[in-house]
Amino acid sequence: MSRGRSSCALLYDHRVVTEFPIVHNKSGLSNLQSVIKNDPGVLPIFETTGVYSRVLAQFFNDLGIAYLEINPLEASIRMAGLRRQKTDRSDAIRLALLGIN
Repeated sequence: MSRGRSSCALLYDHRVVTEFPIVHNKSGLSNLQSVIKNDPGVLPIFETTGVYSRVLAQFFNDLGIAYLEINPLEASIRMAGLRRQKTDRSDAIRLALLGIN
């Protein structure tokens, strides 16, 4: 998550079902909402990144959707063994895996 954008990954049974980027604007959040509403078992997970993560936290709170916000230091430590390359895409998948485990 950076500069008002997020890389999203939806996993099912430890496998990536879909990946997509969103912009933190009305249309991007609407797209995210449609993905989440289609699968009520989804638990959104993201790192706390100051102003950028506040938009997502407020979005989920407004919709009454439970989410998990992880401290970046904790996420870094927990993902250290999972990380081969550092990209927004790979981080989205690894954060999702943390939520499964």
